[in-house]
Amino acid sequence: MLRRPIVDNSPFQKLIRGVLGSGDNILFWLDPWLFDIPLKDKFPALFRLELVKNCSVWDRISGDGLWLWKHDPDAEAERREWNDLTLALSSVSCSNQVDKWVWMGAGSESFSVAAVKKLIIGSKDYSNRYVLDWCPWVPIKCNVFMWRAELDRIPTVEALCRRGVLVDNPECCFCSEGSDSVSHIFSSCPYVLKLWEKICLWCRVYRFFVFSFRDLAEMHNSCRRPESERKAVQGVFYTACWLIWKSRNDIRFNNKRRSVEELFCEVRSVSFVWFKYRRKKGSFAWADWCKFVNM
Repeated sequence: MLRRPIVDNSPFQKLIRGVLGSGDNILFWLDPWLFDIPLKDKFPALFRLELVKNCSVWDRISGDGLWLWKHDPDAEAERREWNDLTLALSSVSCSNQVDKWVWMGAGSESFSVAAVKKLIIGSKDYSNRYVLDWCPWVPIKCNVFMWRAELDRIPTVEALCRRGVLVDNPECCFCSEGSDSVSHIFSSCPYVLKLWEKICLWCRVYRFFVFSFRDLAEMHNSCRRPESERKAVQGVFYTACWLIWKSRNDIRFNNKRRSVEELFCEVRSVSFVWFKYRRKKGSFAWADWCKFVNM
């Protein structure tokens, strides 16, 4: 895992370095300690001659200082690397201290998960990533559903077919005309369009036509209303999407259908309960909610 690329195709191993103490816990050839790279990469010809490739630093520079070669370094490249290695090790000695590791990434020498995260994120550009605006007064499950739907990660028939799952009826269960996909269910289906028309009349929002689920999730931002009313409209739209999906599942799996008016009434009642008890401003009257005033 230490050798897997994580930042600009560089392995994590290159972001840490051993500081020699006793030499028991640092591998002579495999760990970076004398240079920024392991000695096996600095002296590949000598590493090929080594019999015990996972030997520690103490094994090679303390005690008898015994080297275990397949044969003596006699080729030109081997002799050259041997001279360079001998020179680099001439001032190195083990001590009674414990070996330790230092962080070579950006910032201080202190290693932390936050430092690694900052290094990884700092090398990537996320400026073009879409971030869903979560509604504070609807449940987390509803916000998560909106996030997944915008990513096309809910189990529609179209999404299941992309994953090799065969479904008998690929048509939209509301209208039996279009495909069972995120774009059709929430923005093109005639049944759902009638629901959006009722919601627009209730919330006093101009009728709209959207081309994607993202447009639907951002619709509240186009309302020229006070912030509190825009948040109320956002929650109503999120609640409607959640209940549209539940209604779709009831039809497909339980053969339970309801009219547009019944679904609209459920959207209005469920959103009222969430708005009344989950927002921070306290109680709210049902009569005001039905008129969509005094937010």
